[in-house]
Amino acid sequence: MIDCNCSKYPFKPHNPCYGKCTGRILSYASPAELRTIFSIPDDIMQIIEDLKLQNTADTLEDYTRELDANQSEVLNNIFTNLDQNFKAINWLNANMESRESLTV
Repeated sequence: MIDCNCSKYPFKPHNPCYGKCTGRILSYASPAELRTIFSIPDDIMQIIEDLKLQNTADTLEDYTRELDANQSEVLNNIFTNLDQNFKAINWLNANMESRESLTV
């Protein structure tokens, strides 16, 4: 089992940590954080929230499987360009390590 450090971007090792860490961000961040910090559109947010309530998604792939092609592309672009989103990088540094320790 690969141990992923999701509090630092880029996630290392890239595979499989990219999918695992982005899934954890979607699981851990509040709807307000996902909208304002990560700029996830409302139509995608509704699906993410439904999946979180059902507790059926762990990885980015689990989330994108439930989205249409355009929504999947939007979500992938958000996380592919995470290094250009300073608010998101600050959120990762401030939140992921403490949230990860709560789940172990």
